[in-house]
Amino acid sequence: MSILSGLHPRKDNQRPEGNSLAIKYAQVDASLLGEYETSMHYKSTQDITINLSTNKNSDSDTLLLEQDDRAVEGVYGSTIYQGKRVVNGLDVSEWLIREKQTPEGIPVTEYRFTLKAHEIKTGSSSSLVLSMIYSTRDKDPQVILSEPELIAVWKMVTNTLKYHKAW
Repeated sequence: MSILSGLHPRKDNQRPEGNSLAIKYAQVDASLLGEYETSMHYKSTQDITINLSTNKNSDSDTLLLEQDDRAVEGVYGSTIYQGKRVVNGLDVSEWLIREKQTPEGIPVTEYRFTLKAHEIKTGSSSSLVLSMIYSTRDKDPQVILSEPELIAVWKMVTNTLKYHKAW
């Protein structure tokens, strides 16, 4: 319950005060994030699922890009892109995967995009993991998002990541 007591209201366009993580209409003291795991889940009207999480027991020695391809991609997956980049001052690694299956004779494609920030500037040992999942299962072909559209959404979402220093 300590993390809940660390939540403070704020206007949606207001920058967080001090060393805080901003969430919609609230902020949470970042010092609690090293002590607790935090996750947020969002599902869009287009059925894109976005997850943001911190992990205090991060295996920071195992970088995302050093994991075994077979474990990350799975049996039916293939890599669209994997690499490192800098997003608003944060060093991140990302791995974008496409998985094609044919359950019950119906072709289904699932996209799993993962980003991990390896350098958290708060001094915390927590890692930041952002993921996006999209599946074509049970969707009308007229409304299925294309791979380039999903990559564009991913870039728009990841480019919003920012670390705000304490004032």
